[in-house]
Amino acid sequence: MTTQVPWSVNTSNIGTVVAGQSYQATLTSIYNGTLTDSLSLPTVTIYDSSNNAVITNGTLTRIATGTYSYTYSVPGAAPAGTWKSVFTANVDVNNTLPSINYWTVVTNPAQVIVNSITNTVTPTISANVTITDEGLTGNEYQYQWCVVSSLTDPCGSPNNIFDGVAAKYINAGQDFNTNLTATVPNPGTYYFKVIAYFGTQSSVSYRSFTATAPTNNNGGNTGGGSSGGGGGGGGAGPSSPPSVPNSTQCTLQNRKTADLNCDGKVNLIDFSMMLYFWGTKAPFSNQFVDINKDSKVNAVDFSIMLYQWNK
Repeated sequence: MTTQVPWSVNTSNIGTVVAGQSYQATLTSIYNGTLTDSLSLPTVTIYDSSNNAVITNGTLTRIATGTYSYTYSVPGAAPAGTWKSVFTANVDVNNTLPSINYWTVVTNPAQVIVNSITNTVTPTISANVTITDEGLTGNEYQYQWCVVSSLTDPCGSPNNIFDGVAAKYINAGQDFNTNLTATVPNPGTYYFKVIAYFGTQSSVSYRSFTATAPTNNNGGNTGGGSSGGGGGGGGAGPSSPPSVPNSTQCTLQNRKTADLNCDGKVNLIDFSMMLYFWGTKAPFSNQFVDINKDSKVNAVDFSIMLYQWNK
């Protein structure tokens, strides 16, 4: 609001406009607290986010006593960012009052929805997500997902349990539905967050879930175990490398991920093979022993094996 007693000029607070849609502003001129026509029709100059004048001295339309409007069709290719409208009202022969309105142009806004958490058993959590292009043109969106213990933790923070990034081109008005996975090693209550970025803006959605530990066929929780075999020894694993399956005959498409020797079963033989590589890092002579493909053989792989035990 700009005032010069007894006159004042006000403009509406626009906020955000999507590129390709209309910017509509309203200006009022008030004399001694009463809506009063200005001496002449007010004008406006509009500057884009790079401070280039896209409208110069555009004339407002009178819609009622002391009330004026202006409509500007923002181009679909307009740059995103903060725009500025500078209004000038010649209220009487002695007073010309300016009024400035800042507003934001966004391009191809995205709607994000975490529809459901489809798997809550550690270590692999999955969620079904939909991202919608709500703009007027197709756009390639970068999107990010993470698992956090607290909603105050942003995606990309060192405190994230898991963080991932990808991109997808989505046509105008279309949905992109996908399943996103995250590695969560420990049971507990977490939040699955998804963010879609468009220009300098972003949309976010999240859903809380409780991660649970996998159970074996007997209903017990995962736990340690020792390998069988003669000659004593407390679970140290075989002293020589276990046999390596033929990768041309045993593929990820026709085997359980924890079936390390490709015999169609997950049992003590696979457990013994895992113990041999326990605590080591890639590369491994058995390509299947690193079940979750994090270049380590540890409790995460063991947890997956127990979940598939005897299945």
